[in-house]
Amino acid sequence: MEGLDDELGPIVLDDEGEECYIVDSRGFLAETVLTMVPQAEHGLTCPWDDKQMGDQRDLRKFIFRDEPLFFWECPEFACGGRVWDPAVVVAKYLEGEHGNSFKGKRVIELGTGTGFVGIVCATLGAKVTLTDYDDDVMLLPRENIRINSLEDNALATPHQWGTDASQLGAPFDMVIGTDVMYDPSSFDALHQSLLALSGPHTEILMCHHRRRGELRLFLDKMQDGFRRQRIDFSSCMAPEALSATATASATATATTKPFDTSNIFMYKFTKKGCLSIIMN
Repeated sequence: MEGLDDELGPIVLDDEGEECYIVDSRGFLAETVLTMVPQAEHGLTCPWDDKQMGDQRDLRKFIFRDEPLFFWECPEFACGGRVWDPAVVVAKYLEGEHGNSFKGKRVIELGTGTGFVGIVCATLGAKVTLTDYDDDVMLLPRENIRINSLEDNALATPHQWGTDASQLGAPFDMVIGTDVMYDPSSFDALHQSLLALSGPHTEILMCHHRRRGELRLFLDKMQDGFRRQRIDFSSCMAPEALSATATASATATATTKPFDTSNIFMYKFTKKGCLSIIMN
């Protein structure tokens, strides 16, 4: 695959000869920058029952541009019930690279989970559509939109990859997906949705924490119809960039050493034959 060996580095194999990269999927990054808010402090009540989302729910605070954003997490509700490290990487990247150019832009997020990245985009002034695979899953991002008072800028609606996307209002200025490339069996459908949601000037931003060989397979799939550019986000992860975001208990760590993001990859895709319009 053209250029991938240089981009992804040496292949690491497990004892069975399969490509494998050992990662802490949650990671220290998300645990550091997302503060747990005690029930006694926030006094909020979840609008769903245990059968829908499980009986564990945590409210976390993320400092973004010196202001707090709040997010319910439901760790028992599959992988979409919590914020993962690639979402934090994208949030910091957008804050630094696109922070002053998002106002009025139309953005759609695929596999939104908690809604973390979409809500960050809405905070920056974008008009955001947050999507995941069915309506039950949307309970979590809808509530997180509500508690951050972003109903005017953000809408949560279901979209199953590979199905009709005409009702979503494509094309968008930007399509975002974080940690959605973990299942190769979904890549055909994801590719179809990316084609349907993008236009000549759309930027597709994808960020992934690789686990096995799935990233290589996804990038190979995206050669059909898209150009790719690997994004260097190292400046956004520097200790000084994270110091204002880190929780009080981890500030010393965040300001003295960088986080290990060696297995997190960010790419921008644009349709072949189209010119990319840089948003900042």
